[in-house]
Amino acid sequence: MITDRIKALRATATRWREPDDERRHAAVHAALDGDARWTEASVAFAINQVMEELRTEGFAERFPPIEGAPTAAVLHGTAYPLQTLRVAAAAWVMGYTVRSVAPSPLLPAFLDDLAAESWTRGALTGADRVVLGAGTTADPNVLPDDSLVHRVPDTPHIAVLDGHETDDERLQWAEDVLLFDNTGPRRVTLVWAPAGCSPDPYFDALAQLRGLFPGHDATPGALQMQQAFLEATDQPHAYDDALTFLISRGAPEVQSPGHIRWVEYASLNDVETAGAHVVARTDLSLPTSDYATIQPPGHVHRPTFDAPAISDACAFLSAN
Repeated sequence: MITDRIKALRATATRWREPDDERRHAAVHAALDGDARWTEASVAFAINQVMEELRTEGFAERFPPIEGAPTAAVLHGTAYPLQTLRVAAAAWVMGYTVRSVAPSPLLPAFLDDLAAESWTRGALTGADRVVLGAGTTADPNVLPDDSLVHRVPDTPHIAVLDGHETDDERLQWAEDVLLFDNTGPRRVTLVWAPAGCSPDPYFDALAQLRGLFPGHDATPGALQMQQAFLEATDQPHAYDDALTFLISRGAPEVQSPGHIRWVEYASLNDVETAGAHVVARTDLSLPTSDYATIQPPGHVHRPTFDAPAISDACAFLSAN
């Protein structure tokens, strides 16, 4: 049974890895009509990332089969395309009967293509175990005992620069900051940089990334009032001509989605990393290890099964 599931999942992921696949193409365009700040380019990026991993030989071997045939319900978030799909796929190859609750049309279309009676759209009610994706909420009256519910945490990031980033690292940093227009539970909120570090090369990287991933039509309107306030109060800030990103310099105060705060530090000891998910180049040595996680630029929007938020959810499902 498990072998058949793995083969079916790999075959479906291989089809969905192709941008011209008819079902994928239709689902993408349906998803773009939603409220999330997704663009065709960013959705394609996200789909390709997860499908490449699901079709990789041997990915399922890390998940040991479970006993019995319990039901797992997964509430998928709407911040990112196919959010929490990896967790649901892991549950399915473990042997769970999986019910996915997914408001976005992307996942239902994927499941329709998979055509498996043991992994369908459904509800949270009556499931043996429940996984709530990051940024989601559910009526507690439909959930099982709290010990049988796993909540994938929000993982907002901070970026720590030292001014020695290469061109590639700056572009990877720009991907972390701007993809999905800096929205969602894992967005980069603060960028720490050495005092006196010229921001120009980093702004150039943001502009370069915008050439690859254009901003969403709703983003300029969302940022317009904030930019006008910064202008009126003479606070240092920068933005592109289309106002698809906004960066302001000041105290380490988290701004609304799409507005990134650039914070200068005199010493790395000044950087507030406690409990944070940090993005920093490999050669940068932070003076403390009180952060939650640390990873090099270019990984925020490329989560894998090894990412703590995903691996923790999978471990919860394995311990049935």
